Amino acid sequence: GVAAPFVPRRTSRGVELQATGEIATDLRVFASAAWTDARVTEPGASGLARDARLPGVPVRALALQLIRRVSEGALTGLDVGVGISHDAARTADATGSLTLPAHTLVSAMGAYGRGPWQLQVNADNLSDVRAWDADARGALWPRDGRAVRGTLRWTF
Repeated sequence: GVAAPFVPRRTSRGVELQATGEIATDLRVFASAAWTDARVTEPGASGLARDARLPGVPVRALALQLIRRVSEGALTGLDVGVGISHDAARTADATGSLTLPAHTLVSAMGAYGRGPWQLQVNADNLSDVRAWDADARGALWPRDGRAVRGTLRWTF
């Protein structure tokens, strides 16, 4: 197909690593790291320069989450966890003159399940960091601030 003239052709090279495991009894870890070099190859009418970094794509991104499961006693079925993610600074516009700062977000969760029922509470961006995202066209929007959400699930 033919690409729209305002959408640049781009190339992306990089490495992404993920690891999941149980590092102690009932303690799971999820970790990821990414290095991405996303660049414009044919700008078209996008306003981006050839070989410019693609707006909104961090060069480095890291994430770590730990979840502890209670498997004995009165609280059997309880999971509690904490996570942290980091995105490096990245360009936000066609000229590369606007840079979105690096940011680190912290989250937490708790879940309790018995039989077919599970109640889960997630809290994201606990420190209420003001972070922004950008797309390949340079459009900017704020990420959500601190947020707490609950889910009640019944499996049948």
